[in-house]
Amino acid sequence: MIAADIDAKSLTITGNLRALRVIANSLSQMAQSEDGGHLHIEHYPDHPYIKEGSLPLVVNSPHGGMPTR
Repeated sequence: MIAADIDAKSLTITGNLRALRVIANSLSQMAQSEDGGHLHIEHYPDHPYIKEGSLPLVVNSPHGGMPTR
């Protein structure tokens, strides 16, 4: 589950260890990709680990725009 607290300016990601590892891996790969890009993390029907009601996220690469690949 992905939730935000606007007053506290915080993002919370909760779930079982398998789901948290998948999200952590995806974020790590985005951070290490040197050619830019972005990652969509959002629920869709029958999603294997993102719970319905979670906020959708778009995570931009720290290396800028669209990838060159």
